[in-house]
Amino acid sequence: GAAEGDAVLHGGSAQEHVVLVGIRVPAATRRLAGLSCGIVDGVDGQDAVFGNNTVSRIAPIGGFGLFDRIEITLGGSVARWESNGSANFRSAGVFTFGDDFTGNGLSDFLTGQLDSFAQAGPNRGYLKKNYIGLYASDSWRVTPGLTLNYGLRWEPKLPESLTQEIIMNFSEERRAAGFQSSVFLNAPNGFTYPGDAEFEGTSGQSKSWALFSPRFGFAWDVFGDGRTSIRGSVGINHDLPNSQLQLWTSISPPWGGNTVIPEAPVEDPWSVTAGGNPFPLDFSDPNTPFTPHGGFLTIPEKLDSPQNQSWNLALQRQFGSDWMVSATYMGSHTIHMLTIEANNRATYFPEDPTPTASASAMSIRLTGGRPTPPVPRAETRINGVGCP
Repeated sequence: GAAEGDAVLHGGSAQEHVVLVGIRVPAATRRLAGLSCGIVDGVDGQDAVFGNNTVSRIAPIGGFGLFDRIEITLGGSVARWESNGSANFRSAGVFTFGDDFTGNGLSDFLTGQLDSFAQAGPNRGYLKKNYIGLYASDSWRVTPGLTLNYGLRWEPKLPESLTQEIIMNFSEERRAAGFQSSVFLNAPNGFTYPGDAEFEGTSGQSKSWALFSPRFGFAWDVFGDGRTSIRGSVGINHDLPNSQLQLWTSISPPWGGNTVIPEAPVEDPWSVTAGGNPFPLDFSDPNTPFTPHGGFLTIPEKLDSPQNQSWNLALQRQFGSDWMVSATYMGSHTIHMLTIEANNRATYFPEDPTPTASASAMSIRLTGGRPTPPVPRAETRINGVGCP
């Protein structure tokens, strides 16, 4: 059972805990912490509440003909998305037991040999996103045996707006120049937040108005007898990032305090970190502390939209009244696909092969924008979403 005053949710007035089987960790929910025995990390999605509202309008204006051989079609669509979500993905703590100590995950668990401990505050995503798309296409019958189709779609990239301003940017150039945010004075160098002059609105991304998708196609009756045809088309299409692209930002410091502690003592994982337990979180003060060695997920300010280029060419020939032979070549090429990469990649020190040293050398630590020596208890991870 818990001692008096040992149970409260995140954001309470006192720093209290839920005592579970003798383990002291701050709890955002009344549920047990995530637990995994084996060599695969365990995750625990808990008490998630999401709400989504979508208002959209598709408006095909219609088509009209010119000179009986040209048919023009115009249309468009507009939409507005609102997504409000709050979840406790790691709020109760995630304990992972591997097989590093006894060679068996269950044995490591029974003997209390913890592989890693991870915890973060509730991740909140409250956002709004606008969308607009306009298109025009034309079908032109040049001759009785040749028809051309061509069109253009305008679909600008309008980044989502984070209404609670839980968003950030990171720039290696700013970090190298020693830039310090005026919004959060304890943030590592190179980070900007809403309120900094260098930050753009509440989205952290620039708009892309000149985003056009052209396409062209043709159909040719080669001999004019309706038995041999060549058809082809080529086009460029763009995709827009999911409106919840910034969902994981809210578990980064200072908001979520997402922290992974390798080989922490199972009975009190936070006892080995500088400053101890950071919960409950309060980020209303410019001097809000940042969780030491926390993990950051950042989105580039200029993020190119994914683009797909596709083309095809087909030859068809009819034989007799019941047979047809067709050969088709199709190709496609995609660029600017979204992926996640480590901005400060792991560094291994072979001269010190001890478990503590290898765990502590997983990445560069940032303290005030300066790399510091490896710390044997926790890791700083700055990940970025980019387009190769």
